[in-house]
Amino acid sequence: MRRAPLVVGLALAVIVSAGTAAYAFFTDNAFMSTGTSTTGTISAQSAPTCSTVFLTNNIRLTWTQVNVRYDYAWELRNASTSAVVASGSVGSGVAAGQPVTLDITPAQAGSNAVFNVVIRARLASNTAWVASTTTSTPVRRQTVLVTGMYCGAS
Repeated sequence: MRRAPLVVGLALAVIVSAGTAAYAFFTDNAFMSTGTSTTGTISAQSAPTCSTVFLTNNIRLTWTQVNVRYDYAWELRNASTSAVVASGSVGSGVAAGQPVTLDITPAQAGSNAVFNVVIRARLASNTAWVASTTTSTPVRRQTVLVTGMYCGAS
């Protein structure tokens, strides 16, 4: 009977030690023997042109689509406060080299002031991938006989 306490003690030690974590460290070195490797970047669009839309009180910003996989996030920001008063996206599905247009209305601006339209290219399928630079175009909402949007800060 002297062996029984030893066997019970060993069994308890096995049960207690079974709960400890096990770690395995390894490396998986990747290599490339031929070819070239590049990282992906999102190219910014060119600065848009600004024009008034005939028989409306709107303005239209136009630029050339860089890549059919891109769309463009835009924000209308108050030039004095940088507050975003309107935002959206345009250009999804437009073929490379074709025009992308963005119309801004007086209602989007809300009040008479100077604004900046800030545009950033991004990958349409994963909008976390964005161009490192933006374009900023000054525009204004003012009343000249009627309330309208105009290109430029003054």
